[in-house]
Amino acid sequence: MHILHPIFIVIFIFLSFASYYEIFRLERKQSVFVWIAGILVIIAVGFRINVGADYPVYKMLFRDFSIYVNYGDVWDKAIFRPNTVEIEWIFVLLNKIIFDFGLPFYMVTFVMAVIAVSLKFTAIYKNVAFPTLALLFYFMPIMFFEDSGQMRQGIGIAICVASFKYIKERNLLMFLLCMYIALGFHKTAIIFLPAYWIVKIPMNKTRIFWVLILSLLASPFELYRLGGNLFSSMTPADISGAYTGYLDDRYYGTQVETGLNDIVKLIFIAILIRYDKDGCEEVWWYEYMRNLA
Repeated sequence: MHILHPIFIVIFIFLSFASYYEIFRLERKQSVFVWIAGILVIIAVGFRINVGADYPVYKMLFRDFSIYVNYGDVWDKAIFRPNTVEIEWIFVLLNKIIFDFGLPFYMVTFVMAVIAVSLKFTAIYKNVAFPTLALLFYFMPIMFFEDSGQMRQGIGIAICVASFKYIKERNLLMFLLCMYIALGFHKTAIIFLPAYWIVKIPMNKTRIFWVLILSLLASPFELYRLGGNLFSSMTPADISGAYTGYLDDRYYGTQVETGLNDIVKLIFIAILIRYDKDGCEEVWWYEYMRNLA
């Protein structure tokens, strides 16, 4: 039977204990718990070896980027000029700089972990009443899928999460800057672009219910494919291709089947509907986060 590496077990036990202590004993958030968890996660994720679905590919690309890609190619990618580089430009730039300084590959995973974890943990601490409980949900299983697996997606999501600060402040320029940086790590971050406006849509439990019903009725028509045409008309082909590429992907597109994840989502939606009024009255920025959920 496969079990977690001891460091991950330690993190899980620590977050479980800290969550209980923060909620039932202290009854207020504690930054020290977030700091300890963040440092442990960065060490575990940043210095891992041969762990994660994409680890072998990233390690191979680390060498190939420095051999076959120059800084001019990176610049062309950054300003959306036609080029042969398939991977996002900031990720390529990070790999090239670390390689050119003669540093080993684990410095790539370490730097990526520092950026992703610090952004996510900071946003969680600032926006959640009991952050260690939220970090426990993040740890199992999001950390393993994203920051310890598909690193580019993980850091792209981290930047999108961090951009919530500018959504709250209604600072469109800084939000768009965050989106541009997120796109530099993973092109699918483009899907978060409408978030700036979605948060302002007035919703309540009745509207949420009917939106779900209409979504279920419309699902056979695959209306999400219209998004590909929308992004194609608004963004460079390099970005819009990231959205359309996933639609027909063997693993992420139409071949995905219903499973346990969908059951969890239904439970989550039921909780949102049941406690929507309470959340609006008691949780800061609940309406924004609910709309994004």
